[in-house]
Amino acid sequence: MFTQFVPVYEGSKVQVGVSRLELAGQDVNDSLEKFANTNGFTFKDYLEKETLADLKEKLCYVAQNYEEEKKKDANKLDKTFNLPDGKEIKLGVERFECAEQLFEPETCGKEIDGIIDRANDMLMHVDPDVRNELYGHIVLAGGNTMMPGFVERVKTEFTKLAPISAKDWILLHQKIEILLLGKEAPYLLVYQLLNQLVCQKMIMMTIIWVLSMQYAPKTIFLHLVFIHYYMLSK
Repeated sequence: MFTQFVPVYEGSKVQVGVSRLELAGQDVNDSLEKFANTNGFTFKDYLEKETLADLKEKLCYVAQNYEEEKKKDANKLDKTFNLPDGKEIKLGVERFECAEQLFEPETCGKEIDGIIDRANDMLMHVDPDVRNELYGHIVLAGGNTMMPGFVERVKTEFTKLAPISAKDWILLHQKIEILLLGKEAPYLLVYQLLNQLVCQKMIMMTIIWVLSMQYAPKTIFLHLVFIHYYMLSK
């Protein structure tokens, strides 16, 4: 389970900027499972563990300010989720605490980069001539990216970390454009981008076409691809 970061220029990945982080959606699921276990719930096989992914997608969200979110009345955060066996599980602060580790891993005791820090470090390895535009065009893929608040947090964090030249570019173009591909996209993108299958170029051109149609009057060739997924264990 990991997150893959792939800068793409004119339909091809920029190999020097490709990076991998041992942090992904399964880590959020694992945190939810630990919480559930302490409250008497167990998830043994694959199908039962898929319930955790459903729980995450239904109740979890990304806080825009973690410290401020923790100050809120815990009772107002409580929400319940109906399990397949008819039982109910209640989540409170866990709704955003489990997701925070993607941005600040130390909140869960992990001494590694968060996804934004790693993505920013990746961009520092890309040619400065294209880096600014990469900051402004981001593709998000995977189930985690569908959590409420995820896109907004990405925009906020990138705006903070972007170098002055990139901030000037973003200001000139008024916004950071983000395309959300959704939950199933990583299973296609990973093989296309990393293993260079025959249909790689077709997939990349499809992404460019969607961006062009949805976000700009001209074709956009510069993208930063965020990929969140986990491999099923055999």
